Amino acid sequence: MFWSEKLIQIRQKPMYIGINCLGRISLDTGGRTYLVNEIRNLARIDVQNKYYLFISAKKEDIFGTLPPNFHKIFLRFSGNSILRAVIEQLILPFYISKLDIGIFYAPSNFDTVLSKSKSIVAIRSLLFYHFPYSIPLPQRIYRSIFVPLSVKRASKVVTVSKWMKKEICQRYGIPLHKVEVIYHGVDASLFTMQRNMNLLKEYGVQKPYLLMVGVLWEYKNVDKVIEAFKILKKKYKVKHRLVIVGRDYDGNRLEYEERAERLGILNEIIFTGPVSPHDLRYFYSAADVFVFPSKIESFGLPLLEAMACQVPVVASNKAAIPEIVGDAGVVINPDDTATMARAIYELINNSSLREDVVRRGKQRIKQFNWLKVAEKLHKAFSQL
Repeated sequence: MFWSEKLIQIRQKPMYIGINCLGRISLDTGGRTYLVNEIRNLARIDVQNKYYLFISAKKEDIFGTLPPNFHKIFLRFSGNSILRAVIEQLILPFYISKLDIGIFYAPSNFDTVLSKSKSIVAIRSLLFYHFPYSIPLPQRIYRSIFVPLSVKRASKVVTVSKWMKKEICQRYGIPLHKVEVIYHGVDASLFTMQRNMNLLKEYGVQKPYLLMVGVLWEYKNVDKVIEAFKILKKKYKVKHRLVIVGRDYDGNRLEYEERAERLGILNEIIFTGPVSPHDLRYFYSAADVFVFPSKIESFGLPLLEAMACQVPVVASNKAAIPEIVGDAGVVINPDDTATMARAIYELINNSSLREDVVRRGKQRIKQFNWLKVAEKLHKAFSQL
């Protein structure tokens, strides 16, 4: 069984650890990938301590089979922000006390501020400060109140990049030693170079194409990619199409389609909607260039997924993105569409540059491993 591959036993007396798994976890978002891989890899390394996972009944199957020291507690939670606040701040403290939970882990920004247990809160994003109108008003209010309270109450804060650590410490005035950086990982067994053109045809996708992956939020900068693609078609005469993979939460797709139509390139762009991780690897593997032009990211999981599938990366120079890319991609100003287009064109036409970027990407992803993430998190539990 996978959980017996490696065991960590630090204390004779088992710890009772609660984990809040109630956050919105859609199939095509980083939050789901982060949580599922953390839990599965904690299960691989720890059969001694007892874990209580607080889960919405709708998410029962996302973790798969877990060892007997992992217990699922199902709560009626539909994603409503007000109901989530009630559960997290009033009901979870009751369970923590009743189950004698000594450590509570909140992987999605919110601690249970009334609980008396020790706690670790993971702050993966402060997007509501930078792009407040991309988040519904009830969520903004909840975040603006409870994220600061959570950061200050928590015994330890973990986050996903050095850039994010600096942001947290400066914004909330907490000492650097309280915040630990634990990078995300990439599932190299799933994201590998694999071709399946028949599956891509089901989405209306054929080679050659450029790829962008991300939920269609404003900060993902889809409009600039469309403008850069227009330059590629008009100035550089590329034969590629642009494939954009991601869910349209805020109704932005219509705006992007209208922009593309005004530029005369709508027929050259494919919006696939959400794609499962199983299918997504085929999109990466057959793409000529992966473009990641976000205005802000605390990490950027698609960067690692693209590198693992051996597609060269053109990425933004904003926020944590250069930290994650390292020397394994071409980094550009995401607002400079001419430079973006030129960088993409160079990777299409310069085979030696392309091969070098792909080689660097294969080396880069070795630094990001979900098992290491779980080991560092387990160590953080043990040190409280």
